[in-house]
Amino acid sequence: MVNRDIFLGSGASLNLVPELDFRIKSAANPQAGHTSVDLHSDMAHFSLLTNLYEGSMLEFYSTAGTANVAEITTLTLTSDLKTDYVNEYLVFTVLASAGGSASTHAIWFDTTNGASAPSHGADGNTEIVMHDAAIVTKEEFAALITTEINAVSNISAVRNGAVITITNTHGGANSAATTTTDGAILSLVRTQTGAQISTGGALVSTHRVTSNTATQIKFTPSLSEGTANHYFVLKSYGSPLPAPKSGTDKRLLADNWLGLLETGTFPNVEVEMKQMNLSLGGSRNWTYQYKGTENATGGSLAFVLTHPTWFYYFLGACSNFQKGDGSTFSGSSAALTDLLTTSNSNTNNKFLIDASGHFAQGPIIYRTVVDKIVPPLMEGDATGNMDIVPVPTASGSNGVNLFRYTFTEVEGDILPSFALEQSISKLDGAVSNHYKTGTDALEDNNFVRIARGNMVNDISLTANENEEVKMTMNLNTRNVHLPNTDAVYEARNGQATNTSLINYNTEQESFNEPYFYSGGSFSIFGENFLKITSFTLNMNNSLEDKRFLGSQSKSIKDAIPAQRTYEISFTALITDNRLFRELLDNKDSAEQAAGTNNIELTFAKQGNPDENFTITLTDYLLSSANVTIPDNKGAVTIEATVMPRKCSSIVANTNWILQG
Repeated sequence: MVNRDIFLGSGASLNLVPELDFRIKSAANPQAGHTSVDLHSDMAHFSLLTNLYEGSMLEFYSTAGTANVAEITTLTLTSDLKTDYVNEYLVFTVLASAGGSASTHAIWFDTTNGASAPSHGADGNTEIVMHDAAIVTKEEFAALITTEINAVSNISAVRNGAVITITNTHGGANSAATTTTDGAILSLVRTQTGAQISTGGALVSTHRVTSNTATQIKFTPSLSEGTANHYFVLKSYGSPLPAPKSGTDKRLLADNWLGLLETGTFPNVEVEMKQMNLSLGGSRNWTYQYKGTENATGGSLAFVLTHPTWFYYFLGACSNFQKGDGSTFSGSSAALTDLLTTSNSNTNNKFLIDASGHFAQGPIIYRTVVDKIVPPLMEGDATGNMDIVPVPTASGSNGVNLFRYTFTEVEGDILPSFALEQSISKLDGAVSNHYKTGTDALEDNNFVRIARGNMVNDISLTANENEEVKMTMNLNTRNVHLPNTDAVYEARNGQATNTSLINYNTEQESFNEPYFYSGGSFSIFGENFLKITSFTLNMNNSLEDKRFLGSQSKSIKDAIPAQRTYEISFTALITDNRLFRELLDNKDSAEQAAGTNNIELTFAKQGNPDENFTITLTDYLLSSANVTIPDNKGAVTIEATVMPRKCSSIVANTNWILQG
């Protein structure tokens, strides 16, 4: 329809949607040749946006289970004297099948070809006849033993000189160590203990999503094998997390506040136009035209910095997650029914973490929306290991109620990503929910776009005299998606009130306050510089756009990280000639003696010094140091540029909840 009402900026919202690995339980056992997976009825609370996941990667795994490990024993004969073996014997435990029942079998030595079997107590036995006068060495004795062991069912032996390696055919929990009556001449070493062990899920194959409906994902190539014990994982890059639907209305987990955003530029879609004349006459106008590749570009976010967790998306890994005082999250166990749902209302609408660890690229923190876990627990996160992460209400003593993240560099080709949901509502008073789209072909009340697969290409952190600390990020966006009109989509995950957004925390004033220039400190060359008037840290991942065969859409691209660079520039009042002397120094190794000369940049909030972050950079050289003498005979300044090669870590103490 044609509507005279226009969209205003007063109805525009820009929210973050986490992109995390999403475990899928399939409705039926997959078979070789299948090219689709249907969501199990246990996942009926999710309704996927049509074709939102086109181009995403889908991994197929076999399920974790158990394996039976066979007993392996090394037997070494140490004596060449037959008389040493009189009345001696060995007893093996043998399993008839994998994980099956056990029986015992003895081997004993007859040096006269007339001896009686000793009281070995085993279920069966084998006589090793050694009376032959021509057999006189321990190696020959070992050859006889090897032959007889290989005649026993479900056990085998291999000889190397006087050393015999004995391997059970089957393993299991009923396995037991081999015993001997004389460990001096029949030396035993248990090289592998027979047991039943737990095994992790194994990656079977990787696929690319070609399309999806609300409950089905299609992919290519087809499965090469089928298995009853399995699961799928929709990989994080370009895959915004769905939220539990509201009735039949679809939702994403888009109720995450970005922070103190000064300027947010949503990625624009540029379409390559192809115009051709085809060597056909008749007109001076183009004869034919078509659209080429689509490219989402220009996305950027400029903040007055209130939290430092954006550095995670640049560096690539959260190597550690703790309470603000350095202690771990434990003692508040989450009550879960399975990987998808909670079993107790005390765990509803909470945040969870595996008490024994987390994934460096997420999920760092899980979230429950009412009683549904988003995303579903991944392999390695057991329902019995999950603890509740309390949302900070105050800093507490030494920041105990805050979160401490440690971010580190990733050297691989995958960086964490996130999605941005832009919703522009007319805030029509006649509509009960301002953030729902309709099912008309032309949406006229709420204009929603989803930029997915946003990786951080570069970050600029600036701290100027008498100002707040500011951060600007330029994004590399995989694709911009317009929700299909086959169903109603509810933006902002149904949260109409801004203070209800995740991380919009009003419990303590400092939580939403920015960092200020005055709360910073800067250490370089082993000294704290106190007279700095402006500071800029530039970080660049040098992301490169790549498009691949089989990506299924001309609008889908991948970002591949290349050369990572850091650059620091600052202006300071001169107190000595140290900086200029360092400019003439050609060595960067000297700056790193015992780690005492790292560059350390720290900022703490004025309202709460427990909220702080420290950036540590190493292996650096000074590349410029320009001295300026002002005409008014005021303070002499130096403008310096430093080139670090590495960022060893960024440690952040904050109230901010980072799912990954």
